[in-house]
Amino acid sequence: NKKSTIIKDTVILLIITIVSGFTLAAVNNVTREPIAYARTEEKNRAYRGMFKEADSFEENETLVEKCNTSEEFLKDKGFNGTKVDEVLIAKSNNETLGYIINATSPNGYGGNIQISIGLNKEGEIQGFEILSISETVGLGMKAKDDEFKSQFAGKNVKEIKYTKSGASAEDEINAISGATITTSAVTEAVNSALVFAEENI
Repeated sequence: NKKSTIIKDTVILLIITIVSGFTLAAVNNVTREPIAYARTEEKNRAYRGMFKEADSFEENETLVEKCNTSEEFLKDKGFNGTKVDEVLIAKSNNETLGYIINATSPNGYGGNIQISIGLNKEGEIQGFEILSISETVGLGMKAKDDEFKSQFAGKNVKEIKYTKSGASAEDEINAISGATITTSAVTEAVNSALVFAEENI
């Protein structure tokens, strides 16, 4: 009887596991497309905020190839695991306005931080957005606040540094109070994008 009960319980657990697995797979299939669509729309809103006159954001085959080898390229430039995920050309009436560059640093307090910057043809930063971040609420997550993000727009430099004592130079931004690791990862991702642009665009 005891052996029979164990076998019965095992079979029940197995059935529950299989049913749960199929249910999770079904839910994942149903939600995957809407989540991907929402993510794309979120990116497009960020891009349009950087280049308000743009009517399209287009890929370029050469730049796609460069992105695929960006981690190696950036490692040679002294970066630690950063990569450029995507480069898009912002266009209006088929004329190039500038470039959207999405880059990721794996060195945030909570892991990967993905940023997006818009660069005009003169190399000036048109805008800055955080695309993905999982930092500490109330500290690192302040990287998404306009007060922090607005510091990047208008800068035309080869490298951005952060300071805790009040930004006073063109190439400086104010660090997020209590979140130096987050600030460092964000600036690292931005600088990766700038170095990539300098070399490849």
